[in-house]
Amino acid sequence: MHVAELKKCGYTDPMPYWDWTLDSDSVQNFQSSEMFHPTKGFGSVGIIESCVKDGPYAGMKVNIPKTHCLKRGLDPLMDLTNWSKSTISGIMANPDYLNFWNQTERMPHDKIHDAVGGDLLQHYSPNEPLFYLHHAQIDRVWAQWQGTNKTRIYDYSGNTVQNVTTNTALLSDKMPMLDLAESRTVESIMDTQANGLCYTYDQ
Repeated sequence: MHVAELKKCGYTDPMPYWDWTLDSDSVQNFQSSEMFHPTKGFGSVGIIESCVKDGPYAGMKVNIPKTHCLKRGLDPLMDLTNWSKSTISGIMANPDYLNFWNQTERMPHDKIHDAVGGDLLQHYSPNEPLFYLHHAQIDRVWAQWQGTNKTRIYDYSGNTVQNVTTNTALLSDKMPMLDLAESRTVESIMDTQANGLCYTYDQ
C-alpha cells in the first residue's frame, strides 16, 4: 500500500530502508545517525520525549489516536546489541523460520521501536515516518535470510497472534486490508519477485 501511494505521487526511485546496524556503537552514535540529521535526515531526537522540532517533519501533526504533534524520545538505557551486526549475523544463522522470526521480532524489531520512543513506541507507530524505513530493513533482513537457501522462501510457521499458542499461522491465511487494498494470502507475498512483487535488496 505504501509503494502504491508513492507511485500515485510519481515517485519511481528505490525504496529506502534504515540499516540500523550502522548505528549500533553507542547511544551517542545512534542519536547522531544520519537518520536524525536536522536538515538532511528525518529530524533530530533527544533523550526527553518531545515534539519533532526540526527537519521535514518539524511541527507535524498526526491524528491517531487524537491530534497531537509527532513525538520522539530516546531511551537512554537502550541496549544497542539488539541490532548490532553480530546480533543480525546470529539471527541469520537460524535454520528455520520460527526461530528466525522470534529473534528478529524481539530484538531488532521491538527494540528499535523502544529506542526511538515517542509515537514509534505506541500502537499507532505508523504515525512516525521512520516506521516505514525500519520495517523495510526488517523486510530486507528477512529477504536476505530467505536468499541463503531457496527452500526458505515459503518457510512460515507459528501463530497468528503473538504469545498465543492457538491460531496456527498458515500460508493460506488472508491478510485483510480493510478496503485500502486487495486482501492477499500470506503465500502470495512471500517471494519478493513473484505474484506482482518485483524488488530486491542490496546485500
